Formats: sequence, structure tokens, C-alpha cells
Amino acid sequence: MPSSYDCSEERQELALFVNQKIHPIVQLPIRKSPLRFAVMRKNGLSSNAWGVYVDNSGEVYIACRDSAREVKVSLHKSGQQHIAFTKESGIRTMEGNRFWNQWTEPHHSSSSPLIPSFKLVFPSWTLGLTYDDRKSNSKIWDKNQIIVESSDSPFVTQVSFFMMDEHLTMSSIEVPSYPLGVIPARPGKKLWIIAHHGPEGNLREVVTDTINHIDRTVGKKLFHEHAGTVLTASMAGAHDDGYPYMLTALLEVHSSAT
Repeated sequence: MPSSYDCSEERQELALFVNQKIHPIVQLPIRKSPLRFAVMRKNGLSSNAWGVYVDNSGEVYIACRDSAREVKVSLHKSGQQHIAFTKESGIRTMEGNRFWNQWTEPHHSSSSPLIPSFKLVFPSWTLGLTYDDRKSNSKIWDKNQIIVESSDSPFVTQVSFFMMDEHLTMSSIEVPSYPLGVIPARPGKKLWIIAHHGPEGNLREVVTDTINHIDRTVGKKLFHEHAGTVLTASMAGAHDDGYPYMLTALLEVHSSAT
């Protein structure tokens, strides 16, 4: 899995599109769970479908809706947060448990820097779902509420999650950005879901190294079990600023793994 990546301070413009087929018409920011979104390039290739869910007790869950469902991000009201395989999947890490990354919710005040609890990162070169892919899974995609237009390398699209005291705002977040959702969570807290673009930094190198590691360690096994198919790989790490992030990429399983 990726360990870290760095970036500079450049920015790029941001464009959003809402699904007008959903009734009532989607208005941003969305203020009620669930929130469903995807990231798409101008050429029509997209990310997987993603969902953000806040249950009645204030627990927050972030999950891929159309593949890679074995992995879920949990932002617990206790302040304990993690990326993990779901209990239902029965999958375990090499250490024998479900958990990938574990961390504690950042504390914010009116004078402290804004640090996200978590980020989903979408480099344009990882977006590979076609129109036909989405059409074949229309029950999922027809409920998608928001499309975020992808930036192109050397920028990436990011969706950041901030758990904020309800009286605080996001006035100091990097710009340009847009709140996809401001959703009540536990008492006194709101979950801000912010879309923005930022520089790619060395992320391509980090992801390439991770894919090469997958190929060296389990490439033969993947080939024997999934030859000729395209798999979704979830990769997680920690940004140089300290917050955890995750991305998904499509892996084509071919004979070079043998």
C-alpha cells in the first residue's frame, strides 16, 4: 500500500455536475445522509461510485458502492477511525486482523489549522470506468447524486472529510473548493465533505511502486485466479501532512505475471 506522498501549493479550477434525474432535484451542499458521488474525466472515464453514510448514532462510513466493497472507512464518534476490511468479507491483512490504517480524529478550534479526518484521492490516470461499465450497473449509478470533474496530471482531484464543531466553518480551507455535503453527525458535530483539486506531487511514483509490489508478491496468484479480467485495487497511506488517504486503481491481470 502507498505510504506517503508530498505536494506543492498550486491549484486548479473545479467543476461539479448534479444528477437532475433524482427527485427532489439535488441541491449542493447535500445536508442529509447518504451522499453518493463519483469523479469523471472529460473523456467520459470515471472513478468507481462512492457513498458516504451517517447513521442515527453519528457513526460515519465511506465505501465504494460498485466494487471493492470489502473495504470500508469508518469515522467513529468515539474519535477512533480506520480503514478496514468489512466483517462480512472475512478478509484479513497479513497481520491477521481486518485493519489497515488506524488513527484518531483531528481536533479543530477556531484558531487551529484545518486537518481532514480522511481523504479520497482521484488521479486522472486511475479513472477507467466506461459508459458501458456504468450502464451495466445502472441500479447503482442511477442513484449517484454528484459528478466531480477530474483534473488532469500534474493535478489530482481530492474529496476531504472534516468532522467539525457545528459552529465552525470551512473559511480557511484551500481554494478553489466546493462543499459537496454538510451533514449532521453526532450532537454538536457536522461532517463537511469538500471536493477540491491539488497537485499530484510524487503520487504516481508511490502508486507505481505499490503496483510493482503487488505484481512481485501476488502477481502469479492473481493471474491464475483472474487472468484476462480487470480488478479494482484499493490503496491506502499517510500524506506527508499526517492525514490518511485512500485511492482505487484498475489492475489488468495479464500473462506477464507468470
